[in-house]
Amino acid sequence: SAALFGARNFEAAVRDAIRALALDPCSKKAYYRLASALEASGHHTLARAACDKGLVLSPCNSQLLSLRATAEARIRALDASSDQMVNFPHELLTECSALLEPNIGPGDDGSDSAIPSNQAGAGAGSS
Repeated sequence: SAALFGARNFEAAVRDAIRALALDPCSKKAYYRLASALEASGHHTLARAACDKGLVLSPCNSQLLSLRATAEARIRALDASSDQMVNFPHELLTECSALLEPNIGPGDDGSDSAIPSNQAGAGAGSS
């Protein structure tokens, strides 16, 4: 997922991180890569939730703490709208939400719904 992230293929990076977490649910690196791809694509609430899951495993992880602070600041600063997010397929956002529960749910804080209504059924919009 690091190479995919570097290529700005955030959707594929998210999918890769999810696969890595399916193989090793305790992988701090996979949670960081998932959070990084979600944050870079504008899905700040999901990124924060991925950081939170990784921080359960490693509470002092500086990369996760820094990325979580960034996501939190952007949640507060932005009125998250669809044009600020990379459009991911509905099923990918649902899979992320399910993986990150109970840390996240659709519309948990109103800042960035896990599944934006205008993305339901949307096609892949990777950059």
